[in-house]
Parts: sequence; structure tokens; C-alpha cells
Amino acid sequence: MKSERGIDPDKLIDGLAAAISVRPELSKERPNSSGWVRFDGLFKIVAGGGALLTALWGVWQYADTAQREAIKPFLEQRLKRCTEASNAAALIAQPAGAKDQVEQQAIFWRLYWGPLAIVENQVVEERMVDFGRLLQTSNYAIQLQAGHEIDSAILSELRQGALRISHACRSMISEDFALRLPPGVDKLARLLESRSGQ
Repeated sequence: MKSERGIDPDKLIDGLAAAISVRPELSKERPNSSGWVRFDGLFKIVAGGGALLTALWGVWQYADTAQREAIKPFLEQRLKRCTEASNAAALIAQPAGAKDQVEQQAIFWRLYWGPLAIVENQVVEERMVDFGRLLQTSNYAIQLQAGHEIDSAILSELRQGALRISHACRSMISEDFALRLPPGVDKLARLLESRSGQ
């Protein structure tokens, strides 16, 4: 049975079978020196190792991407809540009218007792606690509501506390978005660095 182009599939298959059967004879004609055998073996090992490393790298990238996608909502909340807490602390440390201060302190305490506590790390928690204690012990709110001028030492402490919250949040967020390398790659990089420095 011939195809539309006049090619007989049986003859084509017979021709391929003949070519395959001649292939081993051609390999016998090739010089079989030990150097060629070693090169051939080494090439197969390197090719197999390269294929294995490529497959492992692909699996790692897939797992890393899946993990990042799964944790993305948490990281977005962490960034949002940290920004709100940092903003509230900064506004508290810059005295405005009593009404604005009461509002900012309400935002700060809401974040302190709720949303930020869910996503913060230990350092951010410590900075929030420090700032909260400062607010409670400095009589800042009382002085502000009474219309008294705020003590400059208290304002300085509050500004430093607000900065500490912002810096702790920045460190926490930067760690979240840092590039994570597969296990062992950092050790390999250090080893290569030490070798190149010699």
C-alpha cells in the first residue's frame, strides 16, 4: 500500500531496519582505543550528571515558586500592618492636636493587640512593646489632652521608639523578600570564593 506521495511504508520500515542493523557494524570499524572509551564514558557521566542537576534545579524552582505563592497573602498582610504601625508611631511622635493623637494612639493599640501581632516577628514585637510602655509611662497622652507643652525629652524618646519600629519592620520585610538559594549552594559559593582568593 503506497501513500498519496508514492512512498511505500513497508519499504521505508525495511530501509530503516537495514540502516539500524548496519549501525553496529560501523561501530566495529571505528578504532577502539582506550582513550576513546574513557572519553565516551566520561562524556556519558557528565551528560547524565548535567541532566540530573537540571532536573533537580527545576524541581527546586517549582517548589520555591509554589511556596512563595502560598505565603504571598501572609507577606502582603505583614507589609501592610508594619506600614500602618510605623505610620501610627511616627504620627504619635509628632505632636498634633489632641483629637489626632487620640486617633493615632487608637490605631497603634489596635495593631498592637490584634492584626500586627498575627504577622510580626519577635524583634518587631519587642519594639512595639517598648513604644507602648513609653506611651503608658510618659503621661504623654495626659499632657497632650490637657493642652500642656510636651516635654522635649519625651518627644525625643517617642521619635527614637518610632524609628526602632520602622527599622525592625524594614529588617523583617527585607528578610521575607530575600533570595533563597537551594540548600548547599551558599556553602559552594563560599568554597569557590575561598579558592579564588588563594
